[in-house]
Amino acid sequence: MAKHFSFGERFRYRLDNLISRSPFSQVLALAVISAFIVFFAALLITVVTAEHLGLEDQNDNLLFRFWWAFTRLMDPGTFIGDTESFFVAVTGVLVTLGGILVFSLLIGILSSKIGEKLDELKQGRSPVIEQNHTLILGSGEKLPAIVKELIKANENQNRGVVAILSPVPKQEMEASLQDRINDFKTTFVVCRTGIPTDIDELKKANLTDAKSLIVLGSNSKNSDINTIKILLAAANLVSDRTTPLQTICEISEKRFGSIAEMAYSPLQWIPAREIVVRLMVQISRQNGLSAVYSEILSFSGNEIYLIDTSSVVGLSFRQIIHRVSGGIALGVKNLDGGIELNPDAERKFTEGEQLIVLTADDDTCAISEDSIYVSPEVRLTEQQEIKIPEKTLILGYNRDVGFMLRQLNSYVAPGSSILLSCHLEANTVIPHLPSQNELTNMTLAYKQIDRTNMSDMISLDPLSFDNIVVLSRKSEGLSSEAADAECIVSLLILRQIKDSTGRKSSTSIVSEIRDPRNKKLASVAKADDFIVSNEVISMILAQISEEPSLGTIYAELFDPDGCEIYLKNSALYTIHNEETTFRSIMEAAARKHEIAIGYRLTENQYDLEKNFGTTLNPDKDSSIVLSINDKVIVIADD
Repeated sequence: MAKHFSFGERFRYRLDNLISRSPFSQVLALAVISAFIVFFAALLITVVTAEHLGLEDQNDNLLFRFWWAFTRLMDPGTFIGDTESFFVAVTGVLVTLGGILVFSLLIGILSSKIGEKLDELKQGRSPVIEQNHTLILGSGEKLPAIVKELIKANENQNRGVVAILSPVPKQEMEASLQDRINDFKTTFVVCRTGIPTDIDELKKANLTDAKSLIVLGSNSKNSDINTIKILLAAANLVSDRTTPLQTICEISEKRFGSIAEMAYSPLQWIPAREIVVRLMVQISRQNGLSAVYSEILSFSGNEIYLIDTSSVVGLSFRQIIHRVSGGIALGVKNLDGGIELNPDAERKFTEGEQLIVLTADDDTCAISEDSIYVSPEVRLTEQQEIKIPEKTLILGYNRDVGFMLRQLNSYVAPGSSILLSCHLEANTVIPHLPSQNELTNMTLAYKQIDRTNMSDMISLDPLSFDNIVVLSRKSEGLSSEAADAECIVSLLILRQIKDSTGRKSSTSIVSEIRDPRNKKLASVAKADDFIVSNEVISMILAQISEEPSLGTIYAELFDPDGCEIYLKNSALYTIHNEETTFRSIMEAAARKHEIAIGYRLTENQYDLEKNFGTTLNPDKDSSIVLSINDKVIVIADD
């Protein structure tokens, strides 16, 4: 049986629907109420004469009575003059009270809507009205480092724009960036809150007009799957672009790389954890290498550029090396996009190829039309590099240890040994490690200890090892700060053991640090070298977003089968403690089919302000003196 509603209930229902629709409906309802009050009051005062209203007889008409009522509604002080008639005075007071009520509601509606709009702006819900901007999708610990690198890249522009779309609230993102970045220089950073996998929210970031796209991973278990979902959403929006959007993402597990390419094309992706492990293996055997990579991968100092070589077509790589000023020639980019680092000295350049150089900026390097090379006198000591078995101690465990052990096996001499130690029980760790049949050049042992306990660490006799690697623990829910704190405690214990024994030891101690802010703490703990993993991945993402060809170059540098960066004994290139020039060192390296790119002074290896003793792309003709412990930094095949 249908329920019957009263007129009042129906009226309130209709009024509620009208007012709840929009602010315009609310204001319209107030306007209708105001018009009703004015009309009703004007009708009421038709019973009184013009004299009672304070009007002259010639002005006494209905229009002026409406005006009388309207002024009482708009101005609460107008009714003060209604003293000619008690009825008029009461009517004026009632109209004024109605006006106060109407305008109070109007002010409340407007202030509420203005407040909601301000809250919306604070939450970052408005669209991005920018063009040719770099768009970053995602959040996490790498975000400030990436933005910092892009700010450096935009320094030579009048205005660069970086837009960020992240689930994190806008105010929280902005506060985090301001805490980490002191000066945004010429870069304008726009933060927006939204879910990057939602196409409707992704539209707010104006992806279709972006210059490049960076998709960040996360620390979650399903990071790669979420990245692929983001790529699918982005592909849906940019399908109508006339030119491909320069896109790069990070993938934790390499098996998801091909799936990401299916979701979005063209795409460049970097195996983030694999790169970190490869670098950890390299620096564990070459102290100082992390400072070299940090400068090359960053927009500060010297980095890799590709420059035009039309003026030297037909010349060999050896000839071009000696025509380059302000930089160092590293290789060539072929017409098909392939990369050759440290090519054959007689390799000829053809039209359209690009020269790969290490220089401070793309406008600081030049190629002279005439050779500026004068053959220096190259004097070398009789010294050979000999690979001998190594003892390595790995402190800590994470899911990348198996891959790290396989990489170490490809570098060390036969007969080497590895001891892995962490807090987990052996039956938890050993099943995830490579079998001894896979480790052809080394033997593997395991011991359970607490690496933050002094007595446990002493039981390992750490100074008997050639290399010690302190790994960052990456378990679910463990923050970067907590992981770094554990590593730094381990480093301090190792330092205490070294200082207390008084033994002279050549043991090399390297560590992984996740948060760039803990760099100074690691240097105070006197680690021989360390890699800031989040910072390294951030720098690579930023560099490739600006120049896609760098992805192929980095892939070769990080691959043990390609050309790599080595820190070699200076005696291979010059006489110890004798004055020489870097040009002479470059010539000595060239005769070994290597490219010298700098040197490292061991006396400054713990000095953060002096880049841990590392100098890249030095003036070729300035005098330098290298001691027995100093290193020459080269790019070589082995």
